[in-house]
Amino acid sequence: MVSPLLATLYMNRMLKGWRRTGRAEQCRARIVNYTDDFVILSRGKAEEALGWTRGVLKRWELTLNKSPGSTARA
Repeated sequence: MVSPLLATLYMNRMLKGWRRTGRAEQCRARIVNYTDDFVILSRGKAEEALGWTRGVLKRWELTLNKSPGSTARA
């Protein structure tokens, strides 16, 4: 029961930071999330958005589990 609650708290904190810092506009990106999963949709600056996300998670001593091939061009 504690794990889903913590995941929700961290996710909310990350999403607030994403909006507050203007990262969506800078990276031309949006985050779509559901419970403890999220997808970053970007128009050309996906690596920058991913780098910001990794930095935030690293400060919280969390890691991002990125499956191979999950960065794709559409």
